[in-house]
Amino acid sequence: MAEPTLDGNILTWRNGPLDLEGRWLREARPIEAPLAALPAGAIHWHCLMPSAVAVVRVGDQRLTGRGYAERLVLTLPPNDLPFRTLHWGRYLSVRHTLVWIDWSGAGAPASWVWLDGTLHPDARLDDQGITGLGRGLALRFGPPRSLRDRAVLQDLARPIPGLLRRVVGPVAQMRERKRLAMSRLERDGTTVDEGWAIHEEVAW
Repeated sequence: MAEPTLDGNILTWRNGPLDLEGRWLREARPIEAPLAALPAGAIHWHCLMPSAVAVVRVGDQRLTGRGYAERLVLTLPPNDLPFRTLHWGRYLSVRHTLVWIDWSGAGAPASWVWLDGTLHPDARLDDQGITGLGRGLALRFGPPRSLRDRAVLQDLARPIPGLLRRVVGPVAQMRERKRLAMSRLERDGTTVDEGWAIHEEVAW
């Protein structure tokens, strides 16, 4: 499978077996963060495009809209990850981008929230949205629509024979949930922006 190609502000990807090709034009500056550095390995996250104009073709269908691209470099063995519950997601609109990563469980809890590329260390994520963004700002999730709810390894094992036998420990129980919601950015309770949010949760 060919890897995506980044040339300046343009990311392209083609996949022949899926009859898919896409092009993303960056609209917001990249974000990069080392999330963990442990004796067993590290987690390094690079959000190449917090917001982009995306054009994707799948077969005869052409899709356009707001896009997003990130790269995660993980050198830790799965059972050495410093968490058991991971939340991550993004909110995109014409005017704003909001990206978050939040974990808890095996080690100390940790959270990162970036609004328009600026880290907000006092921000907090809960089921209703994100507070503590400064200047009275908060993100409020609207009613969610489920995009995915699956036992990850059981799903991946279908095309990879023997996978379940090779994975042991807590990570073998990994479950993924992904939700989409029309959401709003508020200042002191007044809506100042609206856009789509994708919120993902992985737990084991």
